[in-house]
Amino acid sequence: MSGNTREHLVNHMRCHTGERPFVCTECGKSFPLKGNLLFHMRSHNKGSNAERPFRCDLCPKDFMCKGHLVSHRRSHSDERPHSCPDCGKTFVEKGNMLRHLRKHAAEGPPTQVSTPSAIPQSGVLPIPAAAVLVGHPLAPPAPPVVPQHTVVVPTPPGVLTSY
Repeated sequence: MSGNTREHLVNHMRCHTGERPFVCTECGKSFPLKGNLLFHMRSHNKGSNAERPFRCDLCPKDFMCKGHLVSHRRSHSDERPHSCPDCGKTFVEKGNMLRHLRKHAAEGPPTQVSTPSAIPQSGVLPIPAAAVLVGHPLAPPAPPVVPQHTVVVPTPPGVLTSY
């Protein structure tokens, strides 16, 4: 195993162990990766434009990363690209939509698409709120799959059951 691959494995394993060895000296917040800490440290340098290079051309705000600027720019328009598949409510930021979906999950099962006419005009199929986190290490475990129709056929005497 090469050093680089081993380092990636060690970093990945922190997802499972919860280890957060990189601690901010300013506020004490800890992180699993050194890069996460370095990015966080920029948040303590609010007065430095060099640390916040992404500037809005419509107002005096500036941001640490381009994605934050893109989200902020939507506040100057009516763009709300993220919509709830259950109720259609729209959101500027994906994280706000995910938080909203958790409310639906607490209320019970989401609406399912049953016919082609139920597909929204946007062409985006509704998905269950829980499906958003499928495969993520922090997602709740999936319920066991139980076959819907299991038929047990008794083996007549004298018939081989193994090869």
